[in-house]
Amino acid sequence: MRSAEQNTTARDSYIALVGKVVRVLEALREAPEGLSLRQLAARTGYVPSSVHRILASLKRHGYVQQDAPGGAYTLGLQLLGFARAMRGSFSLARTGRVYLRELVTRFNESTYLAVLHGDRGIFVDVQETSRDLRLVGPIGADVHFHATAAARRWRHTSPQRGAPPSSPPAREPA
Repeated sequence: MRSAEQNTTARDSYIALVGKVVRVLEALREAPEGLSLRQLAARTGYVPSSVHRILASLKRHGYVQQDAPGGAYTLGLQLLGFARAMRGSFSLARTGRVYLRELVTRFNESTYLAVLHGDRGIFVDVQETSRDLRLVGPIGADVHFHATAAARRWRHTSPQRGAPPSSPPAREPA
């Protein structure tokens, strides 16, 4: 006979190893310059031997790369296939791209399309300006919505909606 705890675990079907792999990939995503094994272990909170086994498996499949033995690990080229497939099949991005390009043409600034996910924004498409100096966030970047230009615009043009989701409380003047 199964305990209540076993039934709950069986129902949610969470696989801890998959969670660890995702956490390692997310740590690498946040450090485009790469991270050493020791740095990854520190950032994820996992023991180095576990991180090493995860990295070895990801490296074998091309999802992580390491230029030299003992060197930093970075995200691998195999992940580009996922990004490209997601970008091509995501109809919101395809629909919004026309408007993003129009804004780039009109204002000569990079434009972003983000999906609100709780208090975070996830960039699903980016159209770049041709300016030499520009700031471009990558597709898939995860940003605090309240800190974006979109949140400021939302607050100023949509008073019926009020503050965007999970925005920090307004500061009182000193």
